[in-house]
Amino acid sequence: MITTRQSMDELTGTDWEDCDGSLFIDDGYAVLDDAFEITDQRFLMTDYGYDPAVDGGPHAGTRLQVGCANNTWPPYFDPY
Repeated sequence: MITTRQSMDELTGTDWEDCDGSLFIDDGYAVLDDAFEITDQRFLMTDYGYDPAVDGGPHAGTRLQVGCANNTWPPYFDPY
């Protein structure tokens, strides 16, 4: 299943520091067994070295990228 957690990465000195109160979100996934117990989980930042302050997201450099906005999942999932 898709999962997410708050990252404690520091925004100071990055293009994101003007986003008052913002924190990075460390998206990932979890694997469940037939009893719905987590058997494995991985996160983009923690496990795969993704650094949102350095590495652009899926819309980096395009007109869709809006500073201080979360553009990762909203285009793909109904908010309701």
